[in-house]
Amino acid sequence: MALEPVRDAPPWASAGQLTVEAGDGFGGPHVVVSGELDASTATALAAALVPSPEPDGGDLVVDFRKVSFCDVAGLNVLAEVGSRLRRHGRRLVVYGPCASLEILLDLAGSAAPVELTPAPPS
Repeated sequence: MALEPVRDAPPWASAGQLTVEAGDGFGGPHVVVSGELDASTATALAAALVPSPEPDGGDLVVDFRKVSFCDVAGLNVLAEVGSRLRRHGRRLVVYGPCASLEILLDLAGSAAPVELTPAPPS
């Protein structure tokens, strides 16, 4: 299943709220995401998740415990970032995914380069 790149949200899309905070934790870059991830907020997440291309940059951990909803636009952002990281020998790890992201990843199968973990990565 091919995942399309995220496009700008259409003007009729809901104005959801999303907060993205960067930090360092879990042994590498760490990002905490809060709110709803949909077509109206996916570009904000895409802008925040620009990984450094260095192979030794470590895995990118995204803390999703405070995300209440994720649609296919959010999955597309995660898949694109995960693909870029894989090309450099790194991983995208989503900690504490919401139920909607788990459902989308089940549907996408192995096409999405995103790893889920219910417990904090070490």
